[in-house]
Amino acid sequence: MKILIETGRLADQAVDALVIYGFADSELSGAAQVLDEALGGALKDLMDSGDFSGKAGQVAVLYPRGVIPTRRVLAVGLGPTDQLTVDIIRQVAAQAVQKASELKARTMASALIGTDGIPAAEGAEAVAEGALLGLY
Repeated sequence: MKILIETGRLADQAVDALVIYGFADSELSGAAQVLDEALGGALKDLMDSGDFSGKAGQVAVLYPRGVIPTRRVLAVGLGPTDQLTVDIIRQVAAQAVQKASELKARTMASALIGTDGIPAAEGAEAVAEGALLGLY
């Protein structure tokens, strides 16, 4: 697997699977909020309906139908904000890759994960490690 680190808007990524992460105890913010706006509120609707709670490891699939250039969006739960660890990031990134593989996705983009306790660089490293583990 080839892993690239690039900057840009998630909503502009032309990939088979776009991964966005959500917490169980918080509203959409940052990249998730921007992506939700591009999707016309579909992520918020998914959460409001109870179909996605943000529980660690939960994966929900959305099909943007041409609204953005990606074929599908994978919403992946991180659990409660105060319980997030590098190990959890690694585990949920692996689950996201496994789901993307199950859906026959060949290309994938992911949001960065960073909090007050976990710097974005450390979160990016955990996502990359989890992605590699998810392929086995």
